[in-house]
Amino acid sequence: MATKSGTACSTYSPSTQKRKHEKPNFKDPSGVRSDGRGFHQCRPAYLRTGAVNSAAGSAYAEFGNTKVIVSVFGPRESKKAMMYSDIGKLNCSVSYTTFATPVRGQASVGANLIIDPLLEEESCQDGSLMLTYMPSRTQVTQLTITGEWTTPKIHEGMELCLDGCKKLGMIIRSCLKEAASSSENS
Repeated sequence: MATKSGTACSTYSPSTQKRKHEKPNFKDPSGVRSDGRGFHQCRPAYLRTGAVNSAAGSAYAEFGNTKVIVSVFGPRESKKAMMYSDIGKLNCSVSYTTFATPVRGQASVGANLIIDPLLEEESCQDGSLMLTYMPSRTQVTQLTITGEWTTPKIHEGMELCLDGCKKLGMIIRSCLKEAASSSENS
């Protein structure tokens, strides 16, 4: 989110009271943020498969204080009117709590690049960079940049994001290998 000085960006809050955040100290020479991470560190990640017994597939994930459960159900029978078709149908149902939706990514606050920013850091950012990556193919599949970035800062931001994606990819791969080996042993 790009913000102009003197204006506050609008952020949805389920609370009826206005929140007052202190501006984060980005000039701290140690580079430590309010949650104890460095500017270039992602939140700790934890993943586990098999979170919902009744689902065909499911996973539980924690990223810092954010907790997510994902489930896959199906296949299910089509309605009689759609008895046979060459076209498949995918129904998705997404449920979430109202306080679980702030968008996170790479932010630029002044001269600092901050990976996986906190909400109060997002409110002070000059620009943002979101990158999606497929580690198995070593392909960037999406890149979104907002704000004003120099070419060297874009390269630096992309390298930070790619490093975070690769680390998360290793965690996911390890979790899936562990789940596959435990299912073979049972």
